[in-house]
Amino acid sequence: MTSRPATGRLALGAWAWIMVIVVLVPLGAIVVSSFTPDPVVTFPLRKLSTGNWHALWQAQDAWAAVRLSATLGVANAILSTALGTIAAYVLVRRLLPFQTLALAALLMPLIAPGIVIGVALLTFYREVGIQPGPLTILSGHVLLSLPFATFVVAARLQAMDRNLEDAASNLGAAPARVFAQVVFPGLWPGLLGAVILSFVISFDEFVVSFFLYGTSSVTLPIWIWTSLRFGSVTGLTAAISSLVIIGGVTLLVASAAASRLGRRRIEPDMTFEGAEAPVEIRS
Repeated sequence: MTSRPATGRLALGAWAWIMVIVVLVPLGAIVVSSFTPDPVVTFPLRKLSTGNWHALWQAQDAWAAVRLSATLGVANAILSTALGTIAAYVLVRRLLPFQTLALAALLMPLIAPGIVIGVALLTFYREVGIQPGPLTILSGHVLLSLPFATFVVAARLQAMDRNLEDAASNLGAAPARVFAQVVFPGLWPGLLGAVILSFVISFDEFVVSFFLYGTSSVTLPIWIWTSLRFGSVTGLTAAISSLVIIGGVTLLVASAAASRLGRRRIEPDMTFEGAEAPVEIRS
């Protein structure tokens, strides 16, 4: 007779596979539809063709949107991770007064709807005379990504032993060297996860970007939305969406690899120049 724990695990596994199928079927349909020869995607496909992929290589406006989204993603990943690391270190090590207030302010982009953030930023930039463009989009992406980057790095910091930092300071290491030789070796998997997550958030963001983009700063999500305004999915849109899916899977694998490496124990370098030599005590 099957035990209850075994039945529960079987039911949980079946439910997980159902969720995987629900997610993968629409993505697979997009990839398959990119091989349709018709201008508008319809199912079932009459025949397969690579014409949309050939047309994609010649779509300069689409590639311009991809380049802008990738550039904004990289810039957002760097800025969000750098600012998030500082915020995480300050919050975890409790170096800031009014911790609760600071944490509440950090959580605001997660609580407020994207449309509210977009309208607020657009109103602010209009009041100060800043025209919409790549920099305004980047500011919105950093605002959205900063809480995620902070919490990813903070989770890694909380798992580290604070006594190692104290021991390094007692050995004569400066604060910058403590961070470089003690904190960073154990922190970099969290930093890598924050970089990947921030890049994905920026690359996929539509709502905030829609309020902050200019005529010469069309990101990929906005380009895809423009092609779907008339309610039809074209083969070209399906092809470029397939590339995004492939890129997302690649980043997912990279994130999983970083998480796997993060579970390994990384020994910090506890040797510092100028440190006092240990005293040998003889009985």
